[in-house]
Amino acid sequence: QNWRLLAEQGDVHAQYNLGWLYQQRDGVPQDYAEAANWYRKAAEQGFTPAQTNLGFMYAKVNGVPQD
Repeated sequence: QNWRLLAEQGDVHAQYNLGWLYQQRDGVPQDYAEAANWYRKAAEQGFTPAQTNLGFMYAKVNGVPQD
């Protein structure tokens, strides 16, 4: 829960970590859309690992609209 609070406050590492948890089903139900949401927030701040993971989600059409 601490990560969620930090992520909501804009902490890029917490946003990325929440994305990872939702993508990997680590302690939370797997939810690709929620993972993409958190990755996107971190990616928009220029966090390269989040940009990469979000790109992979688009490539696999997991949790994002096909584009």
